[in-house]
Amino acid sequence: PGVSTPGDRERRMRALVAHVADPVRRYLRRRTDAATADDVLGDVLLVLWRRLDDVPADPDEALPWAIVVARQCLAN
Repeated sequence: PGVSTPGDRERRMRALVAHVADPVRRYLRRRTDAATADDVLGDVLLVLWRRLDDVPADPDEALPWAIVVARQCLAN
């Protein structure tokens, strides 16, 4: 089931960012320079926002999902 209201989406996204941003940033910084890592993190968060209904609700599953997005964004 998708997220129903704009407020629900915003709350879900804020929680998701709180959970995945630092680990994804660390993942990226191990693979590229800090400036590129920050740029790619922005791209990752944009993908998460756009595909929020596809992101697993369980935070333990959302992080690996975000890492895969980060890997794909970095490859691009």
